[in-house]
Amino acid sequence: MYLTEDEFKILCGIKMGLNSKKIKEKFGIQIYTNDPRIGSLCKKYGVKDKWELIDVANMKKVEVFSQDEIPYYTYEKVDGNKEVYTLVNKIKITKQDVQRLSEFFETAPDNCEYELIFDEDFYNIYKFLTVKNLATGEKFEISTLFDGEDYARKG
Repeated sequence: MYLTEDEFKILCGIKMGLNSKKIKEKFGIQIYTNDPRIGSLCKKYGVKDKWELIDVANMKKVEVFSQDEIPYYTYEKVDGNKEVYTLVNKIKITKQDVQRLSEFFETAPDNCEYELIFDEDFYNIYKFLTVKNLATGEKFEISTLFDGEDYARKG
């Protein structure tokens, strides 16, 4: 698992059973109410709260990197806080993609749930934006980007 230094220290504190005050004393890190760093850890480990982290996180399988060096993850500053970053998912999208999504959802049933999926091929040449119907598993490709040019395929 790739973690930032703050995430690693917070996770160590959580695994040791320390509360926020003790984590600050031991590691010098202020933990905030609904701290986005704990949210980032939960997202990475696929758990709902910090208590599940205790059972799931394996400290022997952790690598610590700066935020810019961590593969597959993007961080943004939390509003008004110079030190705290939150893990975010970013999807590249074009105006044509938004128009196609709008057209797709105009005819889609109201009571269905969908996932918006952004994927890239191994060489990062092709980028795919797809909508998946969670009930049926059916996928609808909204667009394929190739070297910055938009080629639409629906099906």
